[in-house]
Amino acid sequence: EGLPMTMIEAMAAGVPCVVPDVGDITDIAENGKTAMVVPPGRTDVFAEAVQLLLENRELAGRLIEGAQLVLEQKREEFSLAHNIKIWDQILVKTDG
Repeated sequence: EGLPMTMIEAMAAGVPCVVPDVGDITDIAENGKTAMVVPPGRTDVFAEAVQLLLENRELAGRLIEGAQLVLEQKREEFSLAHNIKIWDQILVKTDG
């Protein structure tokens, strides 16, 4: 999944996220602002980021606030109505 819904749902629920830098994740997850973004496959770095969030509630709070702000800004972009419009444009172009 290029942009995992589980990450978006966790952010919307106020859960600070630690995510690998893969796919389209960084469209939403900005390291240190909306999430902790770590190199893929580096379980040691992933664990360190989780530990940091557990120990630093201020950082966790900033990530939660940043994530919720970005999700609010992108609400229209991720809406069903917006995606239907995009698919309609794609399908009309390919049919015509």
